[in-house]
Amino acid sequence: MKYLLFYILFVLSFSLSGENADTILVEKLNQRAGRIVWDSSQTSLLLSNKALDISQKIDYMPGVASASNNLGIVYHKWGAYDKSLEYF
Repeated sequence: MKYLLFYILFVLSFSLSGENADTILVEKLNQRAGRIVWDSSQTSLLLSNKALDISQKIDYMPGVASASNNLGIVYHKWGAYDKSLEYF
């Protein structure tokens, strides 16, 4: 019984650590996209889309919000106001 409990905790620790690594990646992508949105909006768009995709897959709502905001800023900068409203 102790071995079963140990095994379950061991497996859970790896699944949680993988999710944590994903959230860290999302945060880094969003931070980078936010910093370069005015200088390199195309790259910011790519980074934000990647962050949004990962955030939605792992159900990480702060990441979804930040990536969506970055995307809204990019589309607003490009003058695509209707598209930007989809993300704000």
